[in-house]
Amino acid sequence: APFAADGWYRALHLMGALTGSSRGQLMVFSPRYFTLNLCTDMDEAAHANFARIDGFRREVNWRIAAEGGIGEIIHEAHYNAARRRNMSEAYLDHVRRFDCELGMQTVIARSDTTSFGLASLRGRSDGASTEEDRDSFAHALQPALAAIRMQVAMENQGADLLRGALDALRVAAALIDSHGQLCATTPAMDAVLASGCFRLAGRRLIGADPRVDAPMQARIAAALAGLDSSGPDLWVRVSGKPCLLE
Repeated sequence: APFAADGWYRALHLMGALTGSSRGQLMVFSPRYFTLNLCTDMDEAAHANFARIDGFRREVNWRIAAEGGIGEIIHEAHYNAARRRNMSEAYLDHVRRFDCELGMQTVIARSDTTSFGLASLRGRSDGASTEEDRDSFAHALQPALAAIRMQVAMENQGADLLRGALDALRVAAALIDSHGQLCATTPAMDAVLASGCFRLAGRRLIGADPRVDAPMQARIAAALAGLDSSGPDLWVRVSGKPCLLE
C-alpha cells in the first residue's frame, strides 16, 4: 500500500475481495470529524451525501456508535444492536441507497484524539458476513497497521496519499510537515489561497486576519508538540462564505 500512488486503493480492494465484500475502507477520525476516508468503488455522490447527513456523528451513524476496542471485530450483530439504541433514518437511507448496509470493522490504532479504522462494506448481493469472512478480515489488521506506520514514516508519499484521498472528497486541505512548513495543497485549497484569506510566508501558512491567524498558529504549534490542538470551532470567511478551519 505505501509504495504506489494507487497502492491503498488496490490493497483495500483486495482486502474487500478476500473477505467477500464489495468494498474496503480505511478511516482516520476524531470525535467530531473524519480526517481521512478511503473507500473503494464509492462515487462522489456517496461522499457528498455522507457529509450532508453529518455521517461522522455517533448519533447519526450506528457504525460509529458500535465502535469497539482495538482489534475487536464489529459486525452486523453489533450494528443491529446500535440501531435499536439510536436509529437514524438518514444513515439507514444512505447505506441502502449506496448499497453498503452490511459489513465488519475494527479500530486498528487509537490515540487521545484520533482513531484509525479498517472496514469491509457489504451490499445486498454480498449478504451478511460469515465467521470465515471475519477470520479473513482479522488477518488484515496487523499488515494494515504496519502499512500505516510505514506510510507515516515516508513523509513525501504520506503527503501524496493524503492529498489524493482529500482530492477525491473535494476537501480544501493544506498538509503541514513536522517543521510547520507547507508540503502540499489540494486544488480546492489552492482556490482558498487565491481568495486572499490566507497567505504564505516562506512555506508557512498565515491567516490574513490576525483574529484568525493567532488561534490557528496556536493550534498548529500544539499539534506539532503532540498536544491537544482542539478548541472552539474556528470560522473564516472565504470569498464571503463562512468555512470551518480545522
